[in-house]
Amino acid sequence: MERDAGSPPNPLGGAKDGEFTLESILAEYKGSSYIEGERKTPKDVLDEKARRIVREESGDAPPADEPAEPAPPPRAAETFDAEDKDLAFFENYTYASASPDEEIVRSVTEAIEGGAREPHGRALRRPAAREAPETEAEAREEDEPEEPDYRERARQYAARCNSLSGRVFPALALSAFIAVLTLIFEGGGVMPFGIGRNIFLARGVLLIGQLAVMLLGADVLIRGAKELLNGRASADTLAFASCAVSVLSGIHDFRSVGETLPYSALSAFSLAFALWGERVYTHTLADTLRLAAATREPYSVVSEYRRDLEKIVLKKTAGKRLGFYNNLREKDICETAYGYASPLLLIFCVVISLYAALAHRSAAYIPAMLAATTAVSAAFTSTTAFAAPLRSAARRAKEIGAAIAGAGGADDIFYIDGCCVSDGDIYPPDTLEIGGIRILDQVTPEKAIRYTAGLVVASGSCLAGKFTEILAAEGMGLIAVRDFDVSEGGVSGMIHGESVIAGNYAFMNLHGVRVPDELKLGNSVYTAVGKRLIAMFSVDYKPSGVIRDAMLRVLRYCSRLFLTVRDFNITPMTIEQRFKIPMEDFEILPIRSTYELADESREGRSRAAAICGRGGLPEFGELISAARKIKIISQIMTIITVVSSVWGALMMAFRVWSGGADAARPGGLLLFMLVPPVISAALEIIMGLRRKNRR
Repeated sequence: MERDAGSPPNPLGGAKDGEFTLESILAEYKGSSYIEGERKTPKDVLDEKARRIVREESGDAPPADEPAEPAPPPRAAETFDAEDKDLAFFENYTYASASPDEEIVRSVTEAIEGGAREPHGRALRRPAAREAPETEAEAREEDEPEEPDYRERARQYAARCNSLSGRVFPALALSAFIAVLTLIFEGGGVMPFGIGRNIFLARGVLLIGQLAVMLLGADVLIRGAKELLNGRASADTLAFASCAVSVLSGIHDFRSVGETLPYSALSAFSLAFALWGERVYTHTLADTLRLAAATREPYSVVSEYRRDLEKIVLKKTAGKRLGFYNNLREKDICETAYGYASPLLLIFCVVISLYAALAHRSAAYIPAMLAATTAVSAAFTSTTAFAAPLRSAARRAKEIGAAIAGAGGADDIFYIDGCCVSDGDIYPPDTLEIGGIRILDQVTPEKAIRYTAGLVVASGSCLAGKFTEILAAEGMGLIAVRDFDVSEGGVSGMIHGESVIAGNYAFMNLHGVRVPDELKLGNSVYTAVGKRLIAMFSVDYKPSGVIRDAMLRVLRYCSRLFLTVRDFNITPMTIEQRFKIPMEDFEILPIRSTYELADESREGRSRAAAICGRGGLPEFGELISAARKIKIISQIMTIITVVSSVWGALMMAFRVWSGGADAARPGGLLLFMLVPPVISAALEIIMGLRRKNRR
């Protein structure tokens, strides 16, 4: 933002003498700190929004010609007593706040400071750091294109996969046949089918086999040639260059009486592995979209940047989210790496071949050097470094009813500072039990139970289900709660005109409610009307070994666990005591952040990194570990693949340079290029991606 250097801004001052009003600050902030790639709102619209914000925060009524916006309808409770005259609903969480002027100053300060801060760690690729849109339609319009029909896209990918399946296996078989013939001849053996040691027949058979493989993979070659003509190179371009140069070099070798074989085995395998990698990828996409479309009442896993924490957190939200398909179709790390490495490798191959011919004063060095360097540049794992671990991880995720959103989803899950764990995750319904109820003489049991159940259900804690069961067993309906508010250790609200609070013992003590010594028990929910205690409910928390293993699995792949618990009795200390997990692995959040992060229905703008049919912590932990293993293996394999391409090209250039045009033999080079696929399979086994779940 440009300002007059001689007139420093005054956030609450007037507009005279270069000073800024609150409206102008808000409008300038909104207009200047938008996220890159997001549509910029016109200034007149921003000015109007700023004026509306000021009127709402200060409590001023809108002018007569500007009708006030209707308040959102209250959320009705699912069940309520027919005798109650009040509607049974729970309003959105409200908190005790400062005066309107102080609240305005705080909001403006946080907005300006938040716009200047950058996300912790890496810069988010997606709008995870943005605030939630006002409506879902606005999010779809400004942020993400409309999601396609998952079933239709799954059918398209399945059709593509079937087409590839009919070609990839014959291509691999022909490539293996060519490789065996090459190794036999170079090992001094006699080639079968009447070829014997005839070098011309051997070259002819190898070239015919390579041409057959090229026909099977014609679509990959055409795509690689188009990319080369358009000035964009990729792994497909290297496969095309390897095949084209190998054929031309093999034809040129027919003029030579030496025993140099063409690089048909290398080029054929490069093309066959490219076909196989595409088949694996399309098959995985089809399975992922089928599962995402078939999942009923799914949970979406999203990474969200929290400005109040300055951290990227992973959380669950109810329902499908926009961006899952776009995450699924993002470029993987190996594809991106070869987008940069491929043109450099092609330039090196051409330059070193021409330089060798000039230095040795022999044109024979051009086809030999070019064939050797381009053949080894097209690494076998250039298209499978990400596709292979993705397929294995997708199979494991499918066992728990989950689908990972490809490269984008794996990135989102990998680059986080921790993940949210709610009280419902730590204590599922089968691990909770209301151990006892103590109702004081001043109130009826019905009033004590209904008042407590109303507040607990409004809080959304893991105890809500148990109190709902108590109401159903006693034939009672859910009571209305107004002015619902949350604080550390408890909640409060108005019920039938009475001020009611519920929480733990510390919360009662803080509000001046006297608790008799015989009722001072841990793991209890106390309820008070005014300053008078009316009931106590003791809760039996039963820690589960499965949940403990799930938390340890999450901690193994996340740096922290953010406790988004709404239960009054669950703290990092109690978790450490019951689950034997160090308390320093958990982070206590402010109550506002807790409720916002724990709200699984709150919509945001983050793309869905995964979709899970079951929202339990074991499934959540398995999903996190699978996604992060994808990223780890693909990173390692990308480094190995690129290094093998570069090192192989340099090695072949040196051998041809120092040993002559026939010094680089394809047999030994084939064994060198088969090492990365073996390492990839070994990594998947070592990291457990190919091991079936024991649960």
